[in-house]
Amino acid sequence: MKKRKITMFCILVAVMVALVGCQTKGANEPENPSVSGSDKQASAQQTDPVVILMSEPRDSNPADVEKVKKYIEEQSGVKIEVKNVKATSNEDYQQLINVNLASGGIDAVLVNSKEMYTQLVQSGRAQSINEPLQQFGTDLLKAYPPDSWKAVSDSKGDIYGLPRQSILASDTIVIRKDWREALNMEPITTLDQFEKYMQAIKVADFDGNGKADTIPLLSNQNDYSSFDRTLLYVFTGNSPFNNELDQDGNIIPTYMDPKYKDYLGKLAEWSKEGLLYSGILSIKKSLADDLIIANRVGAFAAWYSDYIRPLEKLRETVPNAEYEIITLKTLDGSPYKFHHKDPYGQRVLFVKGSKNVDHAIKLFNWMMASPENYFTTKWGTYGEYWEFADKDKGTVVRLKGAEDPTTSYNYAFSMMFYGPWDFRTDDPDFVNSHYYAGWDYFIENKEHFIQEPDWFMNYELKGTPADATQEDGKTLIMENRTKIILNTMPLDNWDKTIEQYRKMFGDPYSEIATQQFNNFVNNNK
Repeated sequence: MKKRKITMFCILVAVMVALVGCQTKGANEPENPSVSGSDKQASAQQTDPVVILMSEPRDSNPADVEKVKKYIEEQSGVKIEVKNVKATSNEDYQQLINVNLASGGIDAVLVNSKEMYTQLVQSGRAQSINEPLQQFGTDLLKAYPPDSWKAVSDSKGDIYGLPRQSILASDTIVIRKDWREALNMEPITTLDQFEKYMQAIKVADFDGNGKADTIPLLSNQNDYSSFDRTLLYVFTGNSPFNNELDQDGNIIPTYMDPKYKDYLGKLAEWSKEGLLYSGILSIKKSLADDLIIANRVGAFAAWYSDYIRPLEKLRETVPNAEYEIITLKTLDGSPYKFHHKDPYGQRVLFVKGSKNVDHAIKLFNWMMASPENYFTTKWGTYGEYWEFADKDKGTVVRLKGAEDPTTSYNYAFSMMFYGPWDFRTDDPDFVNSHYYAGWDYFIENKEHFIQEPDWFMNYELKGTPADATQEDGKTLIMENRTKIILNTMPLDNWDKTIEQYRKMFGDPYSEIATQQFNNFVNNNK
């Protein structure tokens, strides 16, 4: 049988099928997606199309777009118009959003970040959709988990948009499995074992060049953030992003955790011992890739897939080279953790003053009424661009143009769910097989994911005592922690740094954030 590359992302198909009650004609036959679900109430007759503003990061095939657009309009009963703008960055897109909203005629905006969504809501340009969502969004409410709506709600419980589920993946530490086995070391599960592994490879000369140039621990980020995301939890037991909930129920910046000092102390030890790459503050991804390809990197802290392409190149000269993910227990022996900064984010925002919000909700509701509707919107015509590999298992096969973005009506791209996925493991392509194995690994270990306690919060700091000092506080922390890691400042100076930070920003922020967090939680039970 001819093998075809499978690219599977974006949706919990099996769960969706169960939620919306799709009846199957056969194992791999598509449903008639014209029935949008259970929303039968009629709103005012539509006169103008639903206009959706989005950033277009790539070219589209006009003929294909028009074909899918016509299909969606016929099946959903909603006229639509997608207004694409060319944006070079999120900042550029934010400006284009402001210009277009000022001109009027936009019903919904696809936002690219939490900051973008927050700015639009707090500036009064978003419309609450609670009532039309209840009336016309039955399948949306079924498809999205209850917790996800926190991402698009305010402290009063007003909903301004549609959420999206973040990809179930994380930064990780990978080590050279072949080197570990050559050292006769067991799989690494503790910080102490990891340290011993780095110390051993530093002097082992596994690349055989007679030089002391092996890098025990490398990152492709120049601010130590990859170490935060892969090692900090070992000391604190908490998510490494931004905030924690202390024992008194207060929201505090992670830097104020007393155990953060222990983490810095360990990085300083490793730096002094030569276990951290000495050029980390000027590292670029391309250089990190080259160091891996040169057979010099024993451990790599980065986004889980960043090592895959350089490993493929490394295997041209070292065929048996292999990296493996290590998962470290916390210092108190608790199980390892992966981290979601935001398990759910913001994707669609409805514009204040829109006369078409009912029809916009109907449109997005249709998209989530069945897997067929979703994938047709995302990828194109069933049987031409995609088909079910096994509908009962929720697997999808991309057909021609599997990596070609012109095969979909792009406005739905990444709007809905990310994972979990069901992957083939026999893909002959080296990079894809490692991608799939990584995603599958996270699915199998999804119970180990943790997130910030306030991941859903959009704190309003403007005009508060914490507003003016936020950047100064961050600068103080970043400068002094770097000095400590590089051993140009004593570790004990961290106590004085935190004392300054708390007066400058930490304590005022904690008070404001805790109050807003409690208000939100109490009003969204």
